[in-house]
Amino acid sequence: MGVTSSFDDPDVAAAYATWRARELAWLLGYPFLFRALELESGGGRGPVLDVGCGHGEVAVQVARRFASPVVAVDASPAMLEVARREHADPAVTYHQAEGRRLDFLDTASMGAAYSAFVLLMQPSRAAIQALADEVGRVLRPGARFAVLDMDHSRSTVLARRPAAEGEQITVEMGDTEIHDYYWLPETYTEILAKAGFADVRVEWLTWEGTADPALFSWRDRAPGPVTCSLVVLSGTRR
Repeated sequence: MGVTSSFDDPDVAAAYATWRARELAWLLGYPFLFRALELESGGGRGPVLDVGCGHGEVAVQVARRFASPVVAVDASPAMLEVARREHADPAVTYHQAEGRRLDFLDTASMGAAYSAFVLLMQPSRAAIQALADEVGRVLRPGARFAVLDMDHSRSTVLARRPAAEGEQITVEMGDTEIHDYYWLPETYTEILAKAGFADVRVEWLTWEGTADPALFSWRDRAPGPVTCSLVVLSGTRR
């Protein structure tokens, strides 16, 4: 969504699809994201919007878990090529976004929306606001918007710690470096409120109390109360 980054490179897009660090998001992040959406199996709220769908793996899971059509949007042709090839599903339609606009969607046409690791790729507060405003436009009143992102202030894997919000940072993705920006959850909550979302909640994720304990059945012992740098924010469209 308006991201000018290395994800436009077909090689980087392919590498991301097999990046082992993504396992943390499936073990911890996505269960909380799905819970924050407050969807029920069987759908009924209308299409779900995936903002920045990447290679489509999450969109397919949402469609299958909640029996709902998913409109999956990304700015990168390379990522969408992987999605259409590796994660095709009759309930998921893939679209390329132009900038941060969703002009192909009608106002108040979506029943829910989510984004995962997208806001941190936006280069300015104005860019995040433009994206949040557009998501708010296409959501119906009462619809939920949930965001899974990194709280870089808690991260231990950054090459360096920026001094200011909005500063570009570098994160290693295997043998590849990707660039994102240092934004704090407090900024996201302010932007979501300005975009027309009420009851904005922030949940810092921990191993303890995970949304789906069955995901940890492969571990020798129960995970302890260790806080990671993942955070979920959510709000309801007014």
